[in-house]
Amino acid sequence: MIKRLDATLTKVNKLAGVNMNIPKATKSKLKLSRYFTTTLGVGGLTLGIIVPSTPLLVLGAISTLSSIATTIEIRKF
Repeated sequence: MIKRLDATLTKVNKLAGVNMNIPKATKSKLKLSRYFTTTLGVGGLTLGIIVPSTPLLVLGAISTLSSIATTIEIRKF
């Protein structure tokens, strides 16, 4: 999915006449992102449960889903 997104962004940049270098995703960068989003997700869910806060629960759930998606992308590399 990341490769398709990169290709699409490159096409849009060419159509718009913008010369932009998009950094390529590497396994190490994806792993770092996964650790960060997992930490954010667990923290958000934990705080959302301790202090009843719907926004924190939503943030934690979205971060956890992002971590799962990143793990799937890491396996594709």
